[in-house]
Amino acid sequence: MKISIYSRYPVDSPGGVERFIISLRDVLNRHGHCCEVIESASLGCSDTDTFYSVAKAMANDWRKRQNSSDIGVFNGEYGVMAPRGRTVNVFHGTFTGRNLACAKITPLKRTLAGFIIGGFRHWRAGFRNHRVAVSSSCARQLTYLNLLGGSTVIQNGVDVNMFSPAEQAAARERLELPLEGRIYLYASRIEENKFPGFVNEWAKNLLPDEHLVVAADKQMDWESKVVFMQNVAYERMPLLYQAADVFLMPTLYEGCSYAVIEAMSCVTLLVASPVGHSQDIIATEPELKQCFEPKYDAMSFLSRARKLLNDTDRAQLIKQLERKYVLENNSDEIMGKKYEALFERILRRSGRS
Repeated sequence: MKISIYSRYPVDSPGGVERFIISLRDVLNRHGHCCEVIESASLGCSDTDTFYSVAKAMANDWRKRQNSSDIGVFNGEYGVMAPRGRTVNVFHGTFTGRNLACAKITPLKRTLAGFIIGGFRHWRAGFRNHRVAVSSSCARQLTYLNLLGGSTVIQNGVDVNMFSPAEQAAARERLELPLEGRIYLYASRIEENKFPGFVNEWAKNLLPDEHLVVAADKQMDWESKVVFMQNVAYERMPLLYQAADVFLMPTLYEGCSYAVIEAMSCVTLLVASPVGHSQDIIATEPELKQCFEPKYDAMSFLSRARKLLNDTDRAQLIKQLERKYVLENNSDEIMGKKYEALFERILRRSGRS
């Protein structure tokens, strides 16, 4: 098969959608398919272009490629203008769900605009094309908030050989991080719903043998104790997880977080908010519920992390279960096979197989 995947942003940017595109491209190519990523910049789009101009450029390009390419893959609302038929829209979340989850920290006008305008874009994109939801919670939101039932659920997948357990000391040495003591990792785009303000509170409450590493897309006014790394390359992300003792991820909304499954695959202890794909994790492996902190309070996250680390037997069990869960549910091989099966069904129905 020849598959065309459309990306709004360069795939080397640090977002989850871009990590999905890399993972899907690589696994499909390994399986002998021809998978091409078309970034919006290659279509003449710039960062300042409106959503509709980018979506239109992508749709027009897919129309031109349809004779030579079998499947077109769009992410979220960017498939809103794509021609029907052999087009797949992957939903990494919903505007409606996100705006409801973030209503407490978002101005009412922006919340309503996002709910209505973003919700309509997702509805139209999903109504026109084959739909994939990256988690059960995302599929439920599409059904009940966007009136789009019948989505295929395919969880995101990571390269479990790339994101794998490794010697912690060696990873720290390569990253020039302290060889002794505990390291907490916060790796995220700087977005309000991911609570970057927690970083300085964590830093102020570090014990003498504790360190805090922040990997983000931009610098902020961090405490001097924070070790900051900007725009870490995707290929070096496994080193960060391998060097850390705990990965901290407070967030109001997620679809199927790549950061969570990457950390779990590297057997880094996780302390995250129980949203999105986390509910699938807990339902499948109840023992991992203790990795999720329901309170949106910086010290609650830090306290839970310390509690897990202080119980070495429990920490070891959790690490084993994290890796097991990813191998059974979130490997890129599993994800790739499910997308292949979906694409083959679409091609058979279109008479192109």
